[in-house]
Amino acid sequence: MKVLHAPIQIAGQLWEYADGLRKIGVESKALTFSQHPFGYRDDICLNLQSIKDEYYFVGKMIKNFVEVVGIFDVFHFHFGESLIAQNYDLLALKEMGKKMVMNFWGSDVRIKDLAKLKNPFYTDEMHLGNDEEKIRKLKLISQYIDVAVVADYELYEYVSPFFKRTEIVRQAVDLEELRAHYPNKKRPIIVHAPSRMDVKGTIYIEKAIKSLVPKYDFEYIRITGFNHDKLIEKFCQADIVIDQMLIGSYGILAVESMALGKPVISYIREDLIDKYPENLPIIVANPDNIAEVLKTLLQDGNLRIELGHKSREYVEMYHDKIKIAKDLVRLYETL
Repeated sequence: MKVLHAPIQIAGQLWEYADGLRKIGVESKALTFSQHPFGYRDDICLNLQSIKDEYYFVGKMIKNFVEVVGIFDVFHFHFGESLIAQNYDLLALKEMGKKMVMNFWGSDVRIKDLAKLKNPFYTDEMHLGNDEEKIRKLKLISQYIDVAVVADYELYEYVSPFFKRTEIVRQAVDLEELRAHYPNKKRPIIVHAPSRMDVKGTIYIEKAIKSLVPKYDFEYIRITGFNHDKLIEKFCQADIVIDQMLIGSYGILAVESMALGKPVISYIREDLIDKYPENLPIIVANPDNIAEVLKTLLQDGNLRIELGHKSREYVEMYHDKIKIAKDLVRLYETL
């Protein structure tokens, strides 16, 4: 089995999935169209971001397609994209008998009306993309690919109506690289790293922080603009990590923080909580109660340490890239 992960890098997951497969003996490569600004790794980068000529741009895609199609047996695509623009390659791959899955990650499939129906904190301002285009693309892709993959049940409900099967494969992290740095009982450091402040609910988080400053001794750090390696360095110093207050599920930043042994605060929709494992250690909060949740953690250093250990254990059980790679192999064998 030879597996290609392509072509869009989402929070390093393209690399983690491909590298996890390699670590269990499966030949796999991560191919991206463009270099990621946060410095995530890949095996092959086409550097399409540097090409201005439209014909050369498309020509490079086609040349790459011809080169890889004879090498790989399984094509694991991400974020609704494939090897040629507008998914023009999917018919050819299906006709060749290639195994394919499409991995969706969030804004590529999240539909505003459904999100607002299920999530009281979802707003027009935080929504990304054109929903009609998303639905058109889901219908197109599902003509050629039978199996979709998502990381959680928040995304499952957007995707599953379109595909014959929708599978849950969780986010993967490298536990060898992400060593635990558990909280201590000293002056706590709260860290928040919004890629988009409107989506992460930063305004609510910082309003809560401001209300707590006169009453508690702590440091708050908002991190933006760092590449991934530098971001992880900063998170190693944290005693509390705040992920997001609006989306309704936890993302890769929360997983990485838990791997580092940090207590993580995030909003998870009430109807989804029982979809996660029973030992989920995330401290659930929302814009209405984030100050009270933070207060409890600021007051109790022992609780921070206890939750940090539970967080690391949770990631070891459910997000270890080796275990995720084995899940992927079992999935590919059913195609």
